[in-house]
Order: sequence, then structure tokens, then C-alpha cells
Amino acid sequence: MKDVTGKVTLITGGATGIGYALATHFARDKAKVVLADINEKTLKKAAVELRSIGAEVYPFICDVRDRAQVYKLASQVHQKVGTVDILVNNAGVAYAGKFMDIPDEIHQEIMDINIMGYMWITKAFLPDILAKKKGHLIFLASATGLGGTPKLSTYSASKHAVIGLAETLRWELMMDKSLKDIHITIACPAFVATAMVKGVKAPRGTRLFTPEEVGGKIYEAMKADKAMLIMPATVYLELLTKLLPPRLAMGLIRFMKVDTCLDDWTGQKWGKAGNK
Repeated sequence: MKDVTGKVTLITGGATGIGYALATHFARDKAKVVLADINEKTLKKAAVELRSIGAEVYPFICDVRDRAQVYKLASQVHQKVGTVDILVNNAGVAYAGKFMDIPDEIHQEIMDINIMGYMWITKAFLPDILAKKKGHLIFLASATGLGGTPKLSTYSASKHAVIGLAETLRWELMMDKSLKDIHITIACPAFVATAMVKGVKAPRGTRLFTPEEVGGKIYEAMKADKAMLIMPATVYLELLTKLLPPRLAMGLIRFMKVDTCLDDWTGQKWGKAGNK
């Protein structure tokens, strides 16, 4: 979607990180920015900052894992702002540790937010876009959604699921020729320097990106109706692990230091739902 002027853009987890970085791009191009976030303090701060650059911004508190809250959010947005043209599924949480060492409730929350939250938000707002037969959906996935990452079992699983959901939706939309002006962009960045990845060392051949860098690249991809954004290019090596025999794939993982990049993780912990 090349022109976002006046378009209602809803961003989940929009008060911080990549979500906020994206919000600034939409704001500068005169979109109507709807921020949905669980953290009231950061949400208010983000709204003030965006309004200082002339943005028309509407903040709403919402826990995306709660289906009732999501459907209430849809009603509020429709009443106060209008129907949505651009939907950004971004809210997410992560937790690093070996699969058996991660508490059950953390496994559950990660899945509830990172994939079920995306599903509830999409279910609530996709009808707006379908009715107009025009719009854009952005799904924040991850490089870990392209290949399993040691010590990120549930996060990686959730991001694989995001890609599966987004791709399936794309094919379903493309089956109806009248919906040819609805586009989906799936973003698969490597580690981004947010509160979630504190202590992470970037694998060999990559670096920690800033939220502003990633937000800018995603915004450009949306403008170009790009189907998938993978950054950096070395992430494509993740796909080799699916084709190589396990021993060789493990050798590649060790060479890239993916197996040790999370050893010193001290990132955002349990209970910080909705921020990315």
C-alpha cells in the first residue's frame, strides 16, 4: 500500500519496540494510528510522543490473549476511529531456556500471545479489510520462525505458527480474485535490540538490529506489497537446516554460534505481555 494518508492503521504492542517504530512511520505519512498495548504507562507515553510530531493517534489498552478484550477493542475502534485499513500483528513475548526447564505457564503465555493473540486480532479486524476489498496485513514473525533455535522452543514454535497462519490467509485471499488488492507482508528479522533480547549475542554473520531499522524495513516492504521480509540475508541459511542431514545441520548451527547466542540472556521476563 503506497499511500497511507488517512488510513486507519492498528498496531498491537504498538507502545514500544518495533511496533512503536512502525507507528512513527505511519504517523509521519498521515495515517490514523491506533495503538493497542497492555502497558498503560508506555501506551500513554507513546501517544504523547506521536502527537508531538502531529500524529492522529488513538491509544487503547488491550491484552491480545483475551478474546473478549480483543472483540471489545474492535467495537471501540469502530466507534471512535472507524474501520481498519492496515492491521499490524506485532505484540509478543519471549523466554529463553531449554524446553524442559521452561515453566508450563510460560509456555502457555507465549503461545496465547504470540499466535492466539494474532488470530483473535485478525478475526476481529480482517472483516473491515474484506468489506473494503483493499488493505494490508503485517505479521511480525521472526528468523526463528524459519528454523528451530536452541533455547527458544516455544517462541520459535509460535513464530512458525505465525508464518503458517499468514501464508494460509494469503492463499485463501488469492482464491477470490475480487480481493486482489489485499496484501500480506510477513516480517522475519533476526534478533532485534528490544527488552526481550537483553544479553543475547548475535549469531555469526548477523548483528542486533535496532527497532527503528527493522520498523523502517518493514514499512518499506509494506509500501512495496512485499510478501516476506527476511533480514539479514544470512538468515536464509536457516532454511538449509531443513534440507541437510541433522549432523551437518547441527554443524552449521554451531558454526554460526546459534547454539550459544542465548547463553547470557537476561531479557524481558514472565508477566510482560504485549510488549515487543
